[in-house]
Amino acid sequence: MKKLIVFCLVSLIIGISNASEYIPNTILLERNGEKVKWGQSTNEKGSCSPSYNALCPRTDNENNKDDCERMLAGCGAIAMAQIMWKWAYPDESRYGIYDWNKIPAALTDGSSMDCPLLIRNCGDACHMNYQSILGLEPSFMTGSWATISNIAKGFADFDYSARIVDSDDWKKYGTAWADLIRSEIDCGRPVLMYGKHNIIEIKEKHYFVIDGYSMTDKNLFHVNWGWKGKYNDEYYNLEKCGYSNGQKIIIGIAPKYSGKADYPKITFEQVTFAITPNCPDGTNDFLCFKVENADSYECQIYTSDVNKKQVWATAGIVKNGYADIWDGYASLYNESQYCFEVTFKNSHGQTETTEDMFSFTLANALQIMILSLIFLYLLKKNLILFLRNAQKKETIIYALK
Repeated sequence: MKKLIVFCLVSLIIGISNASEYIPNTILLERNGEKVKWGQSTNEKGSCSPSYNALCPRTDNENNKDDCERMLAGCGAIAMAQIMWKWAYPDESRYGIYDWNKIPAALTDGSSMDCPLLIRNCGDACHMNYQSILGLEPSFMTGSWATISNIAKGFADFDYSARIVDSDDWKKYGTAWADLIRSEIDCGRPVLMYGKHNIIEIKEKHYFVIDGYSMTDKNLFHVNWGWKGKYNDEYYNLEKCGYSNGQKIIIGIAPKYSGKADYPKITFEQVTFAITPNCPDGTNDFLCFKVENADSYECQIYTSDVNKKQVWATAGIVKNGYADIWDGYASLYNESQYCFEVTFKNSHGQTETTEDMFSFTLANALQIMILSLIFLYLLKKNLILFLRNAQKKETIIYALK
């Protein structure tokens, strides 16, 4: 309890600032001032010299000339490739060699085949089922498609970290779903999202990339739809974006740089072991970790009984080396102990997960009085030191004059 009190009071006095490197209203899928806007078939000029699907399987359908007589590249492959374009990594994979300087933000007439090669390689990595719009088999699908699990596994073939998160585990807990997505963007990592237009029709599903959020409303997100820039200039409420059903995301998408650099490993230490929400300094009420070499966290809270029922989910960024994870909000079960599973991530492809239990207690009247007295004493002491230092500075300035 002493460790908890001391940490909370010190944290309040020194303050904690936001370490986010992301600036709202900026776009992550951008390089050298150019925003990527790829599609599944014809290039920026509407022609096939070359097209985005130039290396995809040919189609025998005579009515498929609008797609350059090729199967569609697949929205999953386009989303994958655009995120890799942002990172400009790797230089080579088991599928091919990539010259990122020859892969433009938008494919046009006379462009090299480097972009179509990357897109086809992504399709191969995620086991793309290539199809055209017309003459489909099976008939319930429209266009080339892949499963989200294969897309996540496909990233590994290019030396990326990637992990799937289902909205069913997050949407019911306040703003947790949006917070999770926003924490990825804050750390410079685009999010690949899957969604369905409605619950029943499987053919109306889509993969797209979330790569920013609004300055005026942080719950409005910028989306790259993979439609050659169409509708990319707006910010969307993900609950009303047209693909709001059955949402899943791939997060933590970042190069591992295997064999390229030796980055420090993520380390962490649990600082608080009990939540005391009526602690008078406003900080004692957090499950808190001291963290090094990680920029974000995600956490799920469960009851400590055999049923292990989830009660909350939360996500955010690590600030000044600390992660204030949960304040006990929505603790509906009035239990004295809870379980948690927290994952820390960074943009070098590293993740570290830990599970444990912690206490949930309310401070009694005597503890509150003691905490208040300690807090006032430290506050007064720091104020006196501040005034003395200010006075010394004024004296020095006066002497110099």
